Amino acid sequence: MHEQWTDRQRYEQLFRDHYQPLCLFAYSYLKDMEAAKDVVQDFFFRCWGKRDTLPTPDSFEKYAFRAIRNGVINYQNSAATRTKHNVQSAAPDTYDPQREEAILQKEDQLKAALLLAVQRLPEQRRRIFLLSNGDGYKYSEIAEKLNISLNTVKTQLRKAYETLRQERERLEKLLIYLVIFKMLYTALFF
Repeated sequence: MHEQWTDRQRYEQLFRDHYQPLCLFAYSYLKDMEAAKDVVQDFFFRCWGKRDTLPTPDSFEKYAFRAIRNGVINYQNSAATRTKHNVQSAAPDTYDPQREEAILQKEDQLKAALLLAVQRLPEQRRRIFLLSNGDGYKYSEIAEKLNISLNTVKTQLRKAYETLRQERERLEKLLIYLVIFKMLYTALFF
């Protein structure tokens, strides 16, 4: 039994630390923030029910991102199943291990690129972003801690999210081009 998971305050801290990044991660696949929030909230609901058997907080992030990725796949499969039933399609759903591996690779590449993009943010913007998303500070707490206005905090966070969204979109396009190149290369030379 993991002692830290029996402490409600630590569980709530994990929620505060990971909720927003996990929502953004789920959103990067679903392109629907409400669906992304549903997947993440369902994950945390299940975590509370299994709190005695979950990994320790230091290994929680890897566990959480993998669980959210699986939750996204389940959500997409569920949506696809509902659509199939609505149109009376008889095509069976199949498990594709290559698709699963491609999703894992894309996840790792997106995460690495976004971490690099965070590091490239201007110093004050990066600090505000990390205080908000990494340390769980509220906007007013950040403003007080850095001795800046609340509007500055909001503006800097908006600009940070805008930059990170653009970086994610750029990377997704690059990944699509790489997949097409790999398919063409394989078709031409093998």
